[in-house]
Amino acid sequence: MKIIYASILFLLLVLSACASTEPVIVGAEGIKVETIEFEGVTRFSKGQLLGVMYSKEDSWVPLSPDAPFDDALATSDIARILEFYRAHGYFEARVTELKSEVVDSKAQLKFVVDEGPAATVGELKVQWMTEVPEDVQERAEEQILLKKDEVFEVGKYNQTLGAIRQSLQNDGYPHAETTGGVQVRLTHSDALVEIRIIPGKSAAIGAIDIEGLVDVPEHLVMAELEFAQGEAFSPARLRQMETALRSMRVFRWVSAQPATQVVDGKVGVQVQVSEADPHELKIGAELSVDTVRWQEQARLNYTYTNLFGNLTRLDLGAIAGWAQLPNPWDTDLNGPVASINPKITKKGLLERHLLWSVNPTVALDLQEGYQYFTVKNRFGVSRWFAGRFLVGIGQNTDYVDFFNLDPELDQRTALLGRDFRDPYLLSSLEAHAAAYFVDQITSPTDGVIIEATYNFASEVVLSDFDFHKALVGIRGYLKPFERLQLASRARAGIIYPFGPDGSVPFNQRFYLGGATSVRGWGSRRLSPRIEECEAEAESESCSVIPIGGYSMLQGNFEARIKLVEQLSLVGFFDVGDVRPDALDFNLAELNYSAGPGLRANTPLGVVRLDLGFRLNDTGRFEGEQMWGIYFGLGQAL
Repeated sequence: MKIIYASILFLLLVLSACASTEPVIVGAEGIKVETIEFEGVTRFSKGQLLGVMYSKEDSWVPLSPDAPFDDALATSDIARILEFYRAHGYFEARVTELKSEVVDSKAQLKFVVDEGPAATVGELKVQWMTEVPEDVQERAEEQILLKKDEVFEVGKYNQTLGAIRQSLQNDGYPHAETTGGVQVRLTHSDALVEIRIIPGKSAAIGAIDIEGLVDVPEHLVMAELEFAQGEAFSPARLRQMETALRSMRVFRWVSAQPATQVVDGKVGVQVQVSEADPHELKIGAELSVDTVRWQEQARLNYTYTNLFGNLTRLDLGAIAGWAQLPNPWDTDLNGPVASINPKITKKGLLERHLLWSVNPTVALDLQEGYQYFTVKNRFGVSRWFAGRFLVGIGQNTDYVDFFNLDPELDQRTALLGRDFRDPYLLSSLEAHAAAYFVDQITSPTDGVIIEATYNFASEVVLSDFDFHKALVGIRGYLKPFERLQLASRARAGIIYPFGPDGSVPFNQRFYLGGATSVRGWGSRRLSPRIEECEAEAESESCSVIPIGGYSMLQGNFEARIKLVEQLSLVGFFDVGDVRPDALDFNLAELNYSAGPGLRANTPLGVVRLDLGFRLNDTGRFEGEQMWGIYFGLGQAL
């Protein structure tokens, strides 16, 4: 009797394992799948079928997951292949044979497939349960992906239902529904398709109810959402509302959903939020490596988002460290680097959408040829329009005092003319405008950002210098595949001194070269320079002091391929040039570079490692190294 019970229990365990949605792994240890082949397959590519299977081919790519051989996995793959075929209209497809051969711990698999005939759309019936305006109906029916006598695909059918519902919601029908049914006739090799559309009532956005507020004042939150009230309902409008609240930077997450009923042509919106901790403190150590500069520093970032209980925001940044030029083992210049940078922002003064900011900074730093101490401040106000356009104005004040000047720089001040003063006071007015046509403003993956900045410095605003400075740029992002991110940037800038004593501080001119501009060049090295050369017995060595220019062109392109969740491979192409005079652009002398890189996502942020190679030599920068290694935090563009 015990044997009978044990047999029954064993049988039940086997049946439950067979009924499981996950395959039972009973493979041989150490055997890997070398190749997978398909016989009789014409409709799909090998890659498409491998994409739906458990079994994978072993790859030569580093860090790729292993591809162990397992009979149970291969058997389960038969069901997945058939499911894939049926989803694309091949309801009579069969896997007639699975062949497996193991040689020297390497397995070769072959699936023999009989695809059978494809089912076509025999009849397509669209039924509207209530009437809608003709243009609304036309836009909705344009979303139908299935056509009579074409191959029926389950994916297209489901996409059609979702696209029709989305189209109606975009036209102001918040509770639109789509249903239907499909009858497959194997005897006719076709499918009878029915789509039923329930539009519901059209509506504008009415009352907005916010849940989850604790310390954040409700009237300040409602001020961010006023743009939506009374506007036609659409999912895009809800996403705009969520984006507006996330941009306040006081919530962990935000969700906006329509109420369940339309009343008097309006639908309420229920907004749920979760307040973030108003205090945030980050402390860490950083190392940045460049061809001509190494820097080690400690960093502190502190944020308080609700100062005075009215969403006044304090962002405090501070660094302290040491820099060596060009590197720690062959130092020409080294010294301390430090800065403290508090920034206070407040929205709602004078007009509820105006964002005011004051940003004083005290810093100690060094560049090739000099060290300097600076005290500066920026006071400004900005405003968003329609959630996509940002316009701002500001006033900048910089006091700079140089010390430890290179003798060559000190002796060649005649070359710089009025562009070299020690110390100096720079005061300028600034105007900035940007247009964000991207999926998300803070970390875009698709879209375009256009920006322009103009600065005016003059003795009229108590400045030691008189000049116009303009910088325009465009950034583009595209994510064609889940594991591929493309990013690009183009910028152009000019500085134009004016008046009898027109001049520009030489350390405020344009510079290129380094980890975030044109790689393959050292930091700021792609610019006009002063060279100090010493004749030796067999060669002549020169020290370089970049002094910047009045005209600048720059372009960057990156392709980022995700290898694993935390690691991406990057390929980049950079181009740029800086010229000594205003409006002095020479496309024939642009400098090009390219190279590979790695990006690692860490708790501290993105860690970047790039290797850049110069692709040409214009002859203007003799003796400059043709490659460079760069290590630091954050994306390059």
